[in-house]
Amino acid sequence: MNKVRIAHNPTFQSQTGAEELSTMLQGHNVDSSLISTSYGNTEILLSENEVDIVMVPLIEFPVIYDKESITIAGLSERKLPGYSLLIKNDAYDNSSDFRLRNGSKILANNSLVAEQLTSINPSLQVIHSGTGHFDLFQQFIDCEADAIIMAQLDAIEICMEWSHLQLVHLHPREIIPQAGSGVNAWIIHSENFELKRLLNKIHNKETALVTNIERTAFKFCGEQGIDDICAYCYTDLKQFFHLTIALKNPKLVKQTFSQSTSANLAQHAIKSLTH
Repeated sequence: MNKVRIAHNPTFQSQTGAEELSTMLQGHNVDSSLISTSYGNTEILLSENEVDIVMVPLIEFPVIYDKESITIAGLSERKLPGYSLLIKNDAYDNSSDFRLRNGSKILANNSLVAEQLTSINPSLQVIHSGTGHFDLFQQFIDCEADAIIMAQLDAIEICMEWSHLQLVHLHPREIIPQAGSGVNAWIIHSENFELKRLLNKIHNKETALVTNIERTAFKFCGEQGIDDICAYCYTDLKQFFHLTIALKNPKLVKQTFSQSTSANLAQHAIKSLTH
């Protein structure tokens, strides 16, 4: 294999992920071309041979995917998991929680993430939006919201262009992100075995260990009829696993579970929180 085509969407996370994968492939003597697309259907892009790899943020790829024609062939290194607040200058308050003036309005497209914020500062008001990344930010600029919560990588990029906005990072152990946050998945056609073998050589196995736990927790919650869950897993210097979960059942619950092994950590956590 001499060259591959990598598709990515216009977000900063996806674009930089494609650039980093291209650099890693060069180390294996494989050239690549990057294709920016607002892909709506990853399966069609791959099945029609328009591209070889589709770069998808892991939080956007279903835990249970019923299309056997495509598969995750590898994962990137995890970078800057979690969320940041972009705050308009007149709402910035260094003495308040999240440096956000009490009573401020926050634009958010994930209700559970927003509820974690309001559980710490009940004076905050949430404006819900279900739109995509770029539409959401434009809505923020146009509407009465004082702040917006979004992925850290995307918030950093936007703050470079909009210098009048204040950037506040939220620690993923405090405001727990969606499973797979900060990770890109490399999606390929299931029958492209040569490419699958190549990507397995550069696949980040440490990332896979923790994100598999997060996504397993998401899967088990769904089996319990609970769709609102955020999960973040990390390892410490002793290689112990720590899984922090936020879910609604029906009230907001946040808890951390720790083990010396990853085995059944997600199952144990969900069982403890739902029974």
